[in-house]
Amino acid sequence: MPGFKATEQAGYNWSADDRQRKVLFAARARGADTFEAFANSPPWWMTVSGDVAGASKYGEGNLKVQYEEAYAEFLTDVVEKFAKDTSWGVVDEGGRAGGV
Repeated sequence: MPGFKATEQAGYNWSADDRQRKVLFAARARGADTFEAFANSPPWWMTVSGDVAGASKYGEGNLKVQYEEAYAEFLTDVVEKFAKDTSWGVVDEGGRAGGV
């Protein structure tokens, strides 16, 4: 699955995963007005297994310890990007576009 950051050294690719973004925009065009951001896995290069599908052993964590802070920053960057980009239609509780 494409991610917004293909490698540790890469910049962000905000056009990644265009199929899921198309579904989101189609839902919004049909009247959906509440969306939730979530992540199932850190990018592959932050994982112990090298795979976003999960850890090699059941019940074990898959985030490399040295990436804990970087993963938090990654998630923050992604949420802030889409909250501030008015083309996504994010509004704050007061109805202002681009609100976080």
